Amino acid sequence: MARAPNLPGPHQGKAMVHQIRTPRAPQPYRAPPAASAIDLIRTDHRRICGMFRQFARSHTEEGRAALAGKICQALVIHMMVEEEVFHPAFLEATSDRQLHCQAEVEHEAIKRLIAAVTGSPPAGELFTARMNVLAALVQHHVEEEERRDGMLAEAASAGIDGAGLAGRMRRYREHLKRRLPLLQRRLLAPQGDAQ
Repeated sequence: MARAPNLPGPHQGKAMVHQIRTPRAPQPYRAPPAASAIDLIRTDHRRICGMFRQFARSHTEEGRAALAGKICQALVIHMMVEEEVFHPAFLEATSDRQLHCQAEVEHEAIKRLIAAVTGSPPAGELFTARMNVLAALVQHHVEEEERRDGMLAEAASAGIDGAGLAGRMRRYREHLKRRLPLLQRRLLAPQGDAQ
């Protein structure tokens, strides 16, 4: 450490240390990663329901169209993560086909409405009506999954709610985000009745 020159006053005989501080670029906000698969699903639920509230408050056609697009994308990704990663783990751990089938049927109804929304001009009353029904259906689905005897509670009691499952869900979500346009076409295509 360098010694201070002989200066009169309080600095005499003391080392002067200067630190140069460089300003850091502001970092974009990132939500902390969810600790568990159930936390991840609940976080998605809150985020999507919040977007529906923004849609209800939006008064411009452009704003409503943009929000509807974001909502539909978020729903597509959320449902695919559940269907491809969470639901198989749930079935393996619980063998509860009834809850699983109910969630799948609700997802099918949501997908049909997403297809109708994305095929509607945002200026029409039908567009708003479809978004309102989609919001109600999603809210019902969230309540079913999160109720005391719902899928998330049963998954937690079966012990599948580990960080490993949450990690797989996060990785799959990122994979889906990169492939979203292709996935939306595949997901929203008319489907036959699956057994």
